[in-house]
Amino acid sequence: MALTQQTKTQIITLRAEGQSYAKIAEVVKVSKQTAIDVARAERDSIATLQATEMEALYEAHRINQRGRLEQLSELQRKLLEEIQRRDLTDVPTKDLFNLFLSTTKSIKEEVTKPSILSTSEQESAARQRAMFDF
Repeated sequence: MALTQQTKTQIITLRAEGQSYAKIAEVVKVSKQTAIDVARAERDSIATLQATEMEALYEAHRINQRGRLEQLSELQRKLLEEIQRRDLTDVPTKDLFNLFLSTTKSIKEEVTKPSILSTSEQESAARQRAMFDF
């Protein structure tokens, strides 16, 4: 039986999602060996789909990280304003300083230093990655 392009696409998609060959065979109604054969023949397509999904997850993480950073920065700004209004001999001020230091630490943990590479450094990194791509 010749497989339709739709069936192949479904196998590729399910495999990219991490489904087992047994599960793919059950869902698509093909033999497990057929699912394996299609997946092996289309491993580049599967890898591309997986990379696309990972990229989306990384983007969502960056968005969440940015939101947390903005919230922490706003909290730190408010804490600093409150500290500046207070008499430094007041006991609760100590707690404010601790909270201020804690948010400073959290902000430092959220911030990632951008890595800017020259063209030759990018090419070198790409060659190194390519050595491990199968």
